[in-house]
Amino acid sequence: MLVAAGMRMTMITATINVMRGLPSDRTSIGAALNDTAQELAAGIGIAIVGLVVAASTSGPLIAEGWTSTQSITLENAITLGVLTLTTTAFTLLAVALVRARRSRAEAAP
Repeated sequence: MLVAAGMRMTMITATINVMRGLPSDRTSIGAALNDTAQELAAGIGIAIVGLVVAASTSGPLIAEGWTSTQSITLENAITLGVLTLTTTAFTLLAVALVRARRSRAEAAP
């Protein structure tokens, strides 16, 4: 849930900033590029969580009869992956906000 909230905030902020910075006759191109970037970021996020889970667990993930240690390890790996994505999303949001404020300050007379 935290990841979804962080990603949504980042995507909305990025979309608004991209669309504001474009001339009105280029908004369809900007929307397409923004959508492509969001899909790429989602794929990278899924890959990162998968990498953390795969690196943190031992043995096959589809084996039956998991021990409690294996279950706890998997839960901790998923939590770590989600926290990594959440931290990354909020960091990207902060960077975007700082850059947007700087560009507005530079553009102001």
